[in-house]
Amino acid sequence: MPDFSYQDRREFYPYYCDLEINVEDRIYGTTRETFMRILEEASPLDQAKIIKGVFKKYPLSYFHEKERETKQLISDEYQGIIAKLEFSVQGVNSEVKNLIFAANGPKHEIVLTDAITNEINIVKNQENCLVYDRPVLEKGLLWEELVDWWRDEEELHNLTGSDAGQNLLDRLKISLGNNHP
Repeated sequence: MPDFSYQDRREFYPYYCDLEINVEDRIYGTTRETFMRILEEASPLDQAKIIKGVFKKYPLSYFHEKERETKQLISDEYQGIIAKLEFSVQGVNSEVKNLIFAANGPKHEIVLTDAITNEINIVKNQENCLVYDRPVLEKGLLWEELVDWWRDEEELHNLTGSDAGQNLLDRLKISLGNNHP
């Protein structure tokens, strides 16, 4: 990192990453080696905070204009890494509201009715898609939960869990058309 002094190192984690890391207890050679070691040893969520912190401390405007295009490409690549790190730990931070999937006909049309709360209405072709309307827990949506929802949605209570699962799988395959999973 450019111009990363010992003072910057002490201030970086609390100010840019919202992390309490005592770097005085964690010196592993150069500031770069220390930074890399702290990053490697951090949890995935803290790794995401540290990477975000680098982009806060060194935004594109920090660099000369001729370097910005290259830095933008790097930034774009790391945004994907940040998202993967955050998702691997916590999934979605808020309540999942709009799990719409497996259209098997004309695509549905959606209207955003409240941008703040992410409330939507499906105004056309709702009959062609599936809308999961139950809470998704922190562990994510499990197949068994999806099958239970499907069984209730399609009133398949006379089927075993295995048969209801196969029925859902058949419905999901229909939505693929000629595409492969």
